[in-house]
Amino acid sequence: MLEPDDAKLRSGAVLRGDGLLEHLAKRPPEERDGAVERLLGLAGASQGLTTLAPELIGYHASGVAPIVQALVDVPVSAEDVVIDLGAGLGKVALLAHLLTGARAVGIELQPDLAAHALSRAEALGLNGVSFVTADVRDAKLDDATVIYLYLPFTGAVLDAVMEKVEAVARRRTLVVCALGLDLHRFAWLEPRPSSSFWLSLYESRCPNAEPRSARAPAVSRALAELIASETALPEPANVPAPECVSEPETATAPAPETETVTPSPSPSPYPSPVPGLPTPPPAPEASEPRHGASHPAPATPPRQPAPPRHPATRPPAPHPESRRTA
Repeated sequence: MLEPDDAKLRSGAVLRGDGLLEHLAKRPPEERDGAVERLLGLAGASQGLTTLAPELIGYHASGVAPIVQALVDVPVSAEDVVIDLGAGLGKVALLAHLLTGARAVGIELQPDLAAHALSRAEALGLNGVSFVTADVRDAKLDDATVIYLYLPFTGAVLDAVMEKVEAVARRRTLVVCALGLDLHRFAWLEPRPSSSFWLSLYESRCPNAEPRSARAPAVSRALAELIASETALPEPANVPAPECVSEPETATAPAPETETVTPSPSPSPYPSPVPGLPTPPPAPEASEPRHGASHPAPATPPRQPAPPRHPATRPPAPHPESRRTA
């Protein structure tokens, strides 16, 4: 029966590519390597011998940060063949395939480590990953487009291995990813910029070699850089719930001032009043038609004003001197 994480990886829907990076990004940086090793079934496995032959370094697992950094800086795509020299339990090869779809090969000297790595690739259904138990000096590297090594050997062993790598580079341009290892002394390798202190990138420069075609990163660069820089995923900002805000009052434009026009009075049906005489009463309003009447009542004709009266003729008053007392 598959473990839960094995089932997720076999489904291919969640924990591959960006889905796998998101799975790791949600964890604190110090917990990501443990999460990867549990996910891949490498946690608790034997780490093999720490003391090997002279110039051979025992297995030390690469951290997830430089692995992701290398995959996005190269960048590695599904067109590539990544060969990990000194693969150990297979962490680099398994992640390279899961994140990019590239074919990955791990070469490991210690049989128990190589056997465990192979069993995990089979349990996870990763047909694009294989492991070989061999001394790198005797291994086949012909298909490589990207070489990865984390200080697996030094001295004469390193020189012999790099001679084999150069033979491939004379036919095809390679990118070499070296962790904790300085390869500047190999003249056929040209350093490439890297944002990591521990990780060095080199590109082969051999005459007549097939050039490496341009490739785009297979995963989100933003997520990859967050993992590579060992940065925690930013917490979502707490956005307060919107308050109930009343709609702004619409400013009402003042009504335009209009000049009040007083209508002229209707001409009176009466003639102008004569000075000294009373003003005639106003004309009565038309009465409402009586109930049942088919025609309105005729209007009352206006009253005509009385003719003006002439003042009475009186004899002139006598002169005051002519009035005497008897």
